[in-house]
Amino acid sequence: MSKKKIAFSNSLVSRWDDDKVTLKSHEEICKRAIACLIVIQISCDIRNNNKEESLKFFMPMLEKFGVMDVLNSKEKRIIDGTHTEQDIIDMDWAYEAY
Repeated sequence: MSKKKIAFSNSLVSRWDDDKVTLKSHEEICKRAIACLIVIQISCDIRNNNKEESLKFFMPMLEKFGVMDVLNSKEKRIIDGTHTEQDIIDMDWAYEAY
């Protein structure tokens, strides 16, 4: 257990230095989860050729929950229409992670 209470196995090489780790607040974690899960749904709707209706429905939610500023570059591409097929596939994996 590290100074910041990050669990890890002593038998593995540490990938961080405790002094350089910044833990996210509960609010930051929740905002990322909300943003990701909404964009996952938009991504699924893109696969089903329902992008415009999906954006019309979900964009107000992104704004309501104040998460537009925490979207990552892939999520932004999905929303602005510059996404690749790989971006959509990657969002499927994001869903699996959640």
